[in-house]
Amino acid sequence: MPILKTTGKVVGKGAIVVGIAIDAYSIYSAYNEEGEFGDKTQQATGSAIGGAAGGWAGAELGAIIGTAICPGVGTLIGEVVGGIAGGILGSMGGSALVDSIF
Repeated sequence: MPILKTTGKVVGKGAIVVGIAIDAYSIYSAYNEEGEFGDKTQQATGSAIGGAAGGWAGAELGAIIGTAICPGVGTLIGEVVGGIAGGILGSMGGSALVDSIF
């Protein structure tokens, strides 16, 4: 269905822009609070990178699974659900990784 493809791409790109803006604000706030690139800033950066990577991977995997179940609508739903779940898990993983390294 062409309308679902177009809608999914527009919503997906909009979500990416919003996510980047939120992560940038989080990193900026942590940096201003600490006055340097300290623990909170490192954690916010790790969380942002992990969330972006996890969100992208989750959306890709969700789209594949959704397409296998119900092409079209399933692809869109799988992509959204997978992207959200992947973003949350990636954010937690990125934050935990930074904690363990630094």
